[in-house]
Amino acid sequence: MIIIGLASLCLSQNMRINAMIQIIRDNNNINMYSNPAEADAAKEKMMQEKLQREKLAGDKDVAHSNFESESAAYKLVITPYEREIYVITMIKIKINEHCDRLAKGEESTFGQ
Repeated sequence: MIIIGLASLCLSQNMRINAMIQIIRDNNNINMYSNPAEADAAKEKMMQEKLQREKLAGDKDVAHSNFESESAAYKLVITPYEREIYVITMIKIKINEHCDRLAKGEESTFGQ
């Protein structure tokens, strides 16, 4: 029980230290941009990065939308029963090729 208490105490102290480090970093960032020109440059850079993230998010949305519309169009063009018929037809073709090879005395399409 004492070990668990010590572990939780260490964890809480570690969290407190990390919070203090973050506060110090934030204060340093604020002080670092006390010059208006530097603050403007930093703000400009931040805005450019934000625009880049928004552009990438927009590209991702467009790609996802295109995928969904093309997938829906494919499902409309080829209905499920037509896909099943196609698969069954391909299986029949493979079976016929297999039987023809065996009748000719050749090696099977599927190995043994």
